[in-house]
Amino acid sequence: MHNKKDANTILKLIFLLFVITPPTYAKRGAGTYTRVLLTDAASAKGAVCLDGSPGAYYIRPPIEAKKTKEYLLRKSNDASSRVAKETENNWIIFHQGGGWCHSDAVCYDRSLTDLGSSKNYPETGNQFLEDPNVFDSFPTFTVVYAMYCDGSSWTGDATDPITVNGNLVYYRGRRLLDALFDDLLERGLGEANQLLYGGCSAGCLTSYLHIDYIKSLLPSNGTTTVVGLADSMFSLQHPNFQGEEENYLTKMMKWGYSAWNSTHSINQACLDHFGEEDAWKCLFGSVVVQHVQTPMLIANSKYDTWQSKAILNLNTEDCPATVRADDGKVELCKNVSKVAENEKEFWMKYGDEMVEALDLVPNRHAAFVSNCPGHCTLWGESATPGSVFGDVMMDWFEEAVVHGQEEEWIAPRIVAKDGVSCMKAHAKYDTLALEMALVGIE
Repeated sequence: MHNKKDANTILKLIFLLFVITPPTYAKRGAGTYTRVLLTDAASAKGAVCLDGSPGAYYIRPPIEAKKTKEYLLRKSNDASSRVAKETENNWIIFHQGGGWCHSDAVCYDRSLTDLGSSKNYPETGNQFLEDPNVFDSFPTFTVVYAMYCDGSSWTGDATDPITVNGNLVYYRGRRLLDALFDDLLERGLGEANQLLYGGCSAGCLTSYLHIDYIKSLLPSNGTTTVVGLADSMFSLQHPNFQGEEENYLTKMMKWGYSAWNSTHSINQACLDHFGEEDAWKCLFGSVVVQHVQTPMLIANSKYDTWQSKAILNLNTEDCPATVRADDGKVELCKNVSKVAENEKEFWMKYGDEMVEALDLVPNRHAAFVSNCPGHCTLWGESATPGSVFGDVMMDWFEEAVVHGQEEEWIAPRIVAKDGVSCMKAHAKYDTLALEMALVGIE
């Protein structure tokens, strides 16, 4: 087992990963994403980022992408199909990821970065997109990419700012959420036919927490079909490798739930279930989704490389997750040592428990769980032979917008078996050739 010094080193690495250095992404999406600053809400309602700057999002109007339209249309020849009609008013709203801050001092440090301030957001751009394939595959949709600058998965609702070394820090994520949707409703979201609402990492938790609330903001006549995409935060309440029940993520969420004043900014059914004192548990994806009514697609790696640090506290030097260049096989904790072998066994057990946790999730929620180590951007991965996530997501979406509200509907779940099915491939409608290679875990 590792000592406390090792654990502290890992916690510092997690902090550096998500606070000091904002995420960088390798690929850009199609279309023009234009910044919108929510300045009126900042001045009138105090809807501000950690540093007091206004919230922001980027918006991309519908674009042309013939290859994707053809794929969608051949999935349904029914002229009344609700998918991919150019005449409809359809939307994607996606929340940026970027972790959370776990103390007033760390939240202040975060306020100096793009994950806590909108001051340096460019007027146009798409370099921040986690996986543009998701957005490019909906060319007839308006896409909104909500920038993450509150550090609380849009739950903070503290009336007064706190002071750190003479500097004010604001926990106003819930006000930012309301400001975002007030603005979008004025832009036509209220007349939408379909809304795909989701996020990655901390943005994924945001979607779990708020999707039912967002649905309630739309017209009560049910003209808008809402479904959710939850990418890579199906997090478990689980002891770390050192045997501590309160791991890094648990400590952070307990602190944040109180400090951010998040009580009334989380899923209401989850809050009712646990009560105010224990509702911090709703800040774990695997817990809150049990209470979510709106159909969602849960997408996660069994060997989530962020959860391996923040929950399991595995040492990244002893227990890296790599894919072999020669044959593509996945290697977990490949270093030859007793500690590494124990960490590997612990990590794989966590993956099995993640799959078991799906049994507690209502049938209305779909799932795609891969063996491929990683965090977010599952687009080209497969859980079982022939099941590419991009195709699975599009097939699920088409089915969910039609049947998702039916009580008897059982959403599809594709889960990788142990030792196999970490595959890399391109979706059927991708421009690159379809290449699939079955690999396993050694």
